[in-house]
Amino acid sequence: MYDVIVVGGGISALSLLSYLPKHFKVAVVMDNNTSSSVMAQGGIASSLFEESIENHVQDTYIAGCNYGDIDVIRKMIETGNHVVRDLINRGIEFDQKAGRIDLGMEGAHAIPRIFHMNHDQTGKSVCAFMHAHIQPQVEVIYGRLTALHKDVYGKICGISVDDRVFSGQFVVLATGGYSGMFQPASNPSSAGVYAQMLALLSGCTLRDLEMVQFHPTMLTIDNKAICLVSEAVRGAGGVLVNEYGEPIMAKYLQRDLSPRHITSYEIFRRIQIGERIYLDISNIHNFAQQFPFINTQCEQFGLSERIPVAPGAHYTMGGIAADVNGATAVENLFVIGEAACTGFHGANRLASNSLLEGLAMGKLLAQTLINETLNPPGRIFSTVNIQYNRDFDHVSFMKYVGIVRDTENLNKYLKALNSNDNLTVFARLVTECAINRTSTLGAHVIKEKDVADRDKTNIVKHINGGTIVEFNSLRTKVT
Repeated sequence: MYDVIVVGGGISALSLLSYLPKHFKVAVVMDNNTSSSVMAQGGIASSLFEESIENHVQDTYIAGCNYGDIDVIRKMIETGNHVVRDLINRGIEFDQKAGRIDLGMEGAHAIPRIFHMNHDQTGKSVCAFMHAHIQPQVEVIYGRLTALHKDVYGKICGISVDDRVFSGQFVVLATGGYSGMFQPASNPSSAGVYAQMLALLSGCTLRDLEMVQFHPTMLTIDNKAICLVSEAVRGAGGVLVNEYGEPIMAKYLQRDLSPRHITSYEIFRRIQIGERIYLDISNIHNFAQQFPFINTQCEQFGLSERIPVAPGAHYTMGGIAADVNGATAVENLFVIGEAACTGFHGANRLASNSLLEGLAMGKLLAQTLINETLNPPGRIFSTVNIQYNRDFDHVSFMKYVGIVRDTENLNKYLKALNSNDNLTVFARLVTECAINRTSTLGAHVIKEKDVADRDKTNIVKHINGGTIVEFNSLRTKVT
């Protein structure tokens, strides 16, 4: 019996664990020892050393195509900055230059504000540091989340991991996003999908599932994604060119540091007409020292000055509707990090805001749980189960619901999704959300359609045994 059960082991989970008191009895459920956070090459966007957070707030809001919740954005950045300060006070060593933290520049940021640790291994390094500073006694349970349990009052009271039942007063989903539904993807796992479906079937609302960010630059060999090439490479002077060496982003105001949805679309458009796109790194001084992981990957394929790149699914702005503290529509069920949709990212995530979000939501949820009265969880009254499946055509999903969408093709694809397995059901929900939003907005690009409908959001609910998708003006506000 636990006070808190956390499903997932990424940066949001680690942040939560680092702020929970020692007397909390906590279990962490993981299906393996890795997470998306560990794979994050980029850094942590933080305005800690700026006179005001307002420039960071505006950069986030604008990159999100004015679709985000400004109150949530402000709260997330403010709290994230506090966590970065706490990490520094605990002794974390961010990369430095001339005795000061070396702040990097990335796409759509007005000024350099990216904190790195061990160059292009920030996620792995920060997670390792935080793991060593966990406060409570934590039991790690390996396996897959297969059920959520409720008591007679409808409160979450535990979970099942494979065939084992674990009781807990509070359950936290820190399970990541659903970009693994696509191929190529920076994280090919579909594990986050099942948490989304369990939450939905348990009474949570899903929001804006059509909002999927495609990272512009994945090292691609023979149409196979090898690894992500961090935005920091372009921040350090990398230039996107075609096979003739012509810069492809010159027509945009922010050139190679344009927001990701703009850069991804431009690369995709050119690849569709037969061009080959590269990231020219010839002008980056000490590339191997600045980007050791990426350099190692390049060396394996004999690459030096030009890296062949293509866009791939990378991050999901949609997800389980939650407030900035992680609270959902189901009592005692919380969601943090990429699994949550709070309104922070809007229609497109600002570079390196994901690690900041994980840090912030972990602390905010810890503060919420600390103020709760700890009681034994209730007895199980009802259970929602989920079945895992592996038979899904990820390539076709990318083809029809990928970077550029066409309403006619979306409708054709929707009719072909006949199976009732969970991956296919979730694919239908994403596709329906994409069909509902008939105009381009941020990461949701409808072919030959202009931007519109910033005041509307896709809401997915499970009611009376059926799932409905509504396109209306409901927005989640900070509490």
